[in-house]
Amino acid sequence: MVQTIQSHIPQDRNVVLVGHGIINELQALQALGFEFERPPSGILDTSRIANEVFQFWGGSLGDLLGVLGCPFNRLHVAGNDANFTLRAPLLLAAKWCISQHQDDEVLDILQEISTCPIPPYVDPEIKAAEKREKRLARSRKHQSKLWSKEKQDQIRAARELEKRGGSNMF
Repeated sequence: MVQTIQSHIPQDRNVVLVGHGIINELQALQALGFEFERPPSGILDTSRIANEVFQFWGGSLGDLLGVLGCPFNRLHVAGNDANFTLRAPLLLAAKWCISQHQDDEVLDILQEISTCPIPPYVDPEIKAAEKREKRLARSRKHQSKLWSKEKQDQIRAARELEKRGGSNMF
């Protein structure tokens, strides 16, 4: 597992770790025996940053996103957690700027980036059902509905001829 993790961390670049309550991940890496070849350039812990911005914060990432007005869904899915954990520091920075009465273009950009709409969630079961319906629609049994009246008549005539013991088509 350690080798897999190390293979995904570029050795020739500065790395900044971002997480919510990131101490847990760092402890898990340490328990695995993982060591950074180059120490991270920085660590952004959204839980700690939230403590600075709100004076006290002990909530989850979902709680934080809700307070910050960031649309989210399906947390505890790796890609979603990564996406929303990266949005949180931007919104926290924007919140801090507002509290410091710093109104500037950067603030607007931070808020726009971090609150942009998320793609709609599509339930995998619904997606699979839609796929089955499409496959069924393309199946031979249902293709006849798409054929012209002439083609349907030709096929019926050929089948009738075959039933009567007509000529072999081969």
